[in-house]
Amino acid sequence: MRERVERRLQEAEDRRSRSAAPSGASPRPAPPDPDQGVAAGAGSEETPLRPGGTPDWDDHWTEGEEAPRPAGPTLPARPPSRLAAFIATCAFIGKVPVAPGTAGAAAGLIAFVLTRNLPGSLPVTLFGVAVAVGLWAGARHARDLRQPDPRSVVVDEFCGMWLALVGTNPSFLVMVAAFVAFRFLDIVKPPPIRQVERLPGGIGIMADDLVAGGVVRIVLLLALGM
Repeated sequence: MRERVERRLQEAEDRRSRSAAPSGASPRPAPPDPDQGVAAGAGSEETPLRPGGTPDWDDHWTEGEEAPRPAGPTLPARPPSRLAAFIATCAFIGKVPVAPGTAGAAAGLIAFVLTRNLPGSLPVTLFGVAVAVGLWAGARHARDLRQPDPRSVVVDEFCGMWLALVGTNPSFLVMVAAFVAFRFLDIVKPPPIRQVERLPGGIGIMADDLVAGGVVRIVLLLALGM
């Protein structure tokens, strides 16, 4: 009797447990994986992959892209002046590989010899024109070469040597002495020759040789009374 009662109680308990569970229950869906969303959009052209918050100007240029140009109009580069190069180098005498300054001073001595017998003040006038043109040509050619005082610019030695003798009537030995003295001063550059060489532009290129030629001229006038 007792066993029968316990068996019925157990069956009732089993029926109660089965009725408590929901018959149509389905498992809860798992939350979406964020990595799957990124991977799905990686191949889309409308949503390119890019780190969040990175501005456009942080991108590096690739080889095929063109770098941005500065705003405003751009002026074309000025071509070198062939006329300035011709005058500044004294018909390209300054292009000689050895002692171009000596070659330029020799050209100035030749210019003096060729003009010494011209009438009146014409030799002095020609010398003044040579200085004025040489100032422009030396400055322009130096800018074209992007150098403060190019070695090939010898119009300053040309004019300095001419200044030492223009308007005088020296002998051959005096001309040789003047040439040697001028080259010595131009190479050593004692004061004030070295100081005036530091002047800007074409003035600095020409001034030291004109001062050296002027010193030689003063010495000749005082020593020889020419």
